[in-house]
Amino acid sequence: KRFGICAPLIGTSAHSVASAIEAVTTYRPDYLFVGTCYVSASHPDKHIVEGPSLPGQVSHALSEKFTQREKPVVLAIGGINASNGHDPVFTYGADGVAVIRAIMQAADPKEVVYSIFSKITKHCN
Repeated sequence: KRFGICAPLIGTSAHSVASAIEAVTTYRPDYLFVGTCYVSASHPDKHIVEGPSLPGQVSHALSEKFTQREKPVVLAIGGINASNGHDPVFTYGADGVAVIRAIMQAADPKEVVYSIFSKITKHCN
């Protein structure tokens, strides 16, 4: 099962369409973290980021090259928070987002998760 409890998930990261294709060809991951989407405190010296459109570009390129079963889930990462978490998904075509700092450092982590989730699911209906 791809996301079943019986199997481990394998993931990696990519910072370009070419590196994503190489990673999927080599490692066959279940998911890819793609970014950095926005300026992030995790990488304070990185002033030029790949941007929120890259995860969607990667997802599209992988859909062209691999079957639906082979294509990993593409998750936008890097500077994702409650105000921008929906953009990589609905504006640019990522499969989802990975959020770390905005949740872990929040006074109310549950509220941040709910805010991001509700903005994403609002576009699903």
